[in-house]
Amino acid sequence: MKRLLFGALPVALVFALAMTDSAVAATSNVSIVNFAFNPATDRIKLGDTVHWTNSTAATTHTTTSLGKPGSGTIGLGLWDSGNLAGGATFDHVFNIAGAFPYRCEIHNFMTGTISIPDKVGPKSGPAGTKFKITLSLQASPPAGMVYDVQKANPGGSFQDFRLGVTSKSVMFDSTGMAAGTYMFRSRLRRVSDGVASNFSPAAKVTVT
Repeated sequence: MKRLLFGALPVALVFALAMTDSAVAATSNVSIVNFAFNPATDRIKLGDTVHWTNSTAATTHTTTSLGKPGSGTIGLGLWDSGNLAGGATFDHVFNIAGAFPYRCEIHNFMTGTISIPDKVGPKSGPAGTKFKITLSLQASPPAGMVYDVQKANPGGSFQDFRLGVTSKSVMFDSTGMAAGTYMFRSRLRRVSDGVASNFSPAAKVTVT
């Protein structure tokens, strides 16, 4: 009996970890109602999926990241649903922090933004704690792109912290740092022309 229990433990542990990972990711719903995205600004977490539904039966729409080739817009062109007839849906998983504007290619006055803050851990700790700032769940940025990270010290404004990052996370070593709240934000940038996403919402860590 003991042999069976010990043999089953790794499988159970793997299953539990898988359940935990799946529970972390969520789906955020955006409805396309008449000629607007609802909500127009959606804040989600790294790894979440945005699920768009065209709720207007008689009108075709798209959800298209700014920068789609040939659109005349400036952006990174990260996703494009193509035409969505009434009732049609489109999903996109957001594995990169930043703020990503988009629009309907058919009715370009229809705009929205998906915002994803960096993931930080731990969220607090004494001076000397090494905080991990996760910028992406991908092993590396998309081809030809890098991450830029900014940090704001307690009571201060955002300043460049790490530029041109190609790893999915950076470390903040708080050794010798004053107590208080430190904020981090990041963006995705294309190296060839400098076009970038907007910066992500601020993620906070506290040095106690």
